[in-house]
Amino acid sequence: MLARARKLLARPPRWASDVDTGRIELVCCDATHLPLADVSFDAAFLFGVLHHIRQWSAAIAEVYRVLKPGGMFAFEEALIGSSRLLANRFWRHVPFGRDELHAALRDAGFSVERFETALAGAWCFVQARTSVGTSVAICHRPWRPRPGRAGR
Repeated sequence: MLARARKLLARPPRWASDVDTGRIELVCCDATHLPLADVSFDAAFLFGVLHHIRQWSAAIAEVYRVLKPGGMFAFEEALIGSSRLLANRFWRHVPFGRDELHAALRDAGFSVERFETALAGAWCFVQARTSVGTSVAICHRPWRPRPGRAGR
């Protein structure tokens, strides 16, 4: 995975051509004990990772610890959704639903800015910050990346 990420950083897709890749740091380590300094990163991104971590709420707390004030945590993740067919067939190993994930973010100290679900509640996109006082918006509609919205 790191090799593929490094390759993408070396030659980013056209939509990310204006991203300063020199400031992106790739790290492979235990997500529940990050070997990184407190309040040292502006943002953290995960894509389908949390449900593979046994102590997933500890990983969320670690992300909070390493983010600077106002830091962004954005991720896509599988959820135990409302569709039992999807849950039993594809997401047997997912340890949390929307409410548990939202509570873990809140307990870690995050203010959730976006929490959108798709696939009958079996997938989500979340955007949270380390700052306090952000309102919570929960949407139940399919999330799709919007063209030209990269980096926002």
